[in-house]
Amino acid sequence: MNKCILILALSTVSPALWAADDQGDFSIRGAGLVDCKAYVKERAEKSPAYLMMGGWIDGYLTATNQYRQQTYDIAPYQTTELLTRIIDNHCQQNPEDRLFSVVNTIVAKLSPNRIVERQKRVQISVGDRTTTLYPDTIRKLQSRLIEAGLMKGSTTGEYDPATKAAVQAYQESIAFTPTGFPDQATLWRLLTD
Repeated sequence: MNKCILILALSTVSPALWAADDQGDFSIRGAGLVDCKAYVKERAEKSPAYLMMGGWIDGYLTATNQYRQQTYDIAPYQTTELLTRIIDNHCQQNPEDRLFSVVNTIVAKLSPNRIVERQKRVQISVGDRTTTLYPDTIRKLQSRLIEAGLMKGSTTGEYDPATKAAVQAYQESIAFTPTGFPDQATLWRLLTD
């Protein structure tokens, strides 16, 4: 599998282009060197190279969590699959972009909704669907729903019936199936400007 990534990286990037310099720029390694055109192709094939790219993305997020100040979890509700779909959407339009720059841009977009310190997640069940969210994510969700005029009250960090009803109203307003379940697509649309 590493061989697939290496072949892709070497065939698409001049090493001098990404070399470190005396101004603190750094070298990008591994799947970060892959261009969007290759990413889209490998994702469509669900190839071993694509699986390695997903691992690289997870590693990048983990490093962000570890080394960025005031960051416990940069992607508090987003799964790797959601992020790879978002990357794929971007890459379809921008085939020359590098995976590193796309992921770095996504991390910047995720920053306002990051979790700053460890919290116990809250389990949420609606019908037969279950998820867990950090209380801070629920508070941010509630704040956006209040701003949108879909919910009254305060941000409690609890997924109570008023929050569920407001999520349902929001989903209806954006032509999603109004389940009241805080799925990733709903959260992405509501929390990401």
